[in-house]
Amino acid sequence: MGRPATRSGFSCYHCGSGETSKAGFGKHRKQRFYCRACRRWFLENPEIKTGKKKSRKTGNLPSKQYLISELKEVAEELGRAPTTYDWPVLREKERVYPLYVYYAVFGSFLTAVKRAKLKPKYKQEFDSSDRERLLRELRELRRKLGRPLFDEDVDAARRRGEVSPPYHFVRAFGSVPAAIEAAGASKKNYSREELIAILRTLDATLDRPIQRSDIQRVFEAGKGPSLKMFLNAFGTLSNARRSAGTQTAYRKAQEPTIYWQKYTKEELIGQLKALGRKLGRKPTDRDINAASRLGKCASATTFASMFGSLPAAYRAASFGKVKPRSYPDEEIKLALKKLSKKLGRMPTFHEIRRASIRGECPSPGTIVRRIGRLTDLKPQFEE
Repeated sequence: MGRPATRSGFSCYHCGSGETSKAGFGKHRKQRFYCRACRRWFLENPEIKTGKKKSRKTGNLPSKQYLISELKEVAEELGRAPTTYDWPVLREKERVYPLYVYYAVFGSFLTAVKRAKLKPKYKQEFDSSDRERLLRELRELRRKLGRPLFDEDVDAARRRGEVSPPYHFVRAFGSVPAAIEAAGASKKNYSREELIAILRTLDATLDRPIQRSDIQRVFEAGKGPSLKMFLNAFGTLSNARRSAGTQTAYRKAQEPTIYWQKYTKEELIGQLKALGRKLGRKPTDRDINAASRLGKCASATTFASMFGSLPAAYRAASFGKVKPRSYPDEEIKLALKKLSKKLGRMPTFHEIRRASIRGECPSPGTIVRRIGRLTDLKPQFEE
């Protein structure tokens, strides 16, 4: 966990909050601050832009009385105390001074509003009508989902633009769960016995151990709590399964399995024998992997993991040792001649090797040992 932020003691120029911390240095090596309330950055003692000029100056600031009268005029027009969110529209009409003029004169915009004896209505301060609006948003979200609300539902709805920011609920009610409780959309508190009953009901519909995705589907359907509640009650999903006495291994396994295992040893032996009968010989690792890509058996790695090694899997499937095929010299030459005729030239080392894998001729090593080097055979087979 990271070190908690230290307050800088400097008020935010945007919202007047004291929840600020230092955040490095900005332009002209000025100290930069970050406000955790409005989530904005600002510089210490920014340059002031006065009037309608484009250049920034630090002098000729308007008086406090003038700015207060400007605020009162805007408040009378809006029918409420102005906020910083109203300022961009007012600035486009060149009706008011920029915000940083207020920051320079009063220290914060909130202070200016209070000095004008206006009731501040910032996003950090909510009256009864604002609270009721927030509660209506939560009730509508509860009706749309058809189940009790959780903290993560409010976060997801905010990303979709359906509710106000979670920070508004925190400022208005103290926390998001408190807001959900006030709206009558709070989540049901499940006892340990109820959670176990839900797990057992879910387990009866599955032929495998319960996974996180299964609990998530139940939660989205409004038939049970979220995964977070199970983890809070049991610590881990494995502990929850053991407490409920549900499956901890795949049903088809005859012995306890590890998480990635999908086959029993008996099934693997049957697959290996079936592949051997189809090939008419003992399958190699290449044969096994090729059949695995077609979905006809497990991979060679799975056989080796289950039996300790691939030879051990062969022994379990009653395959004897594979004896290397014996090629007569005439058969080797005939195979090379056919391959040369097919290519129109003497095949290279890699071409012979690929043909050997296809079963069309012996391997390059066998050819070299039996009838000589490939470079010496080139004139003979290029005719």
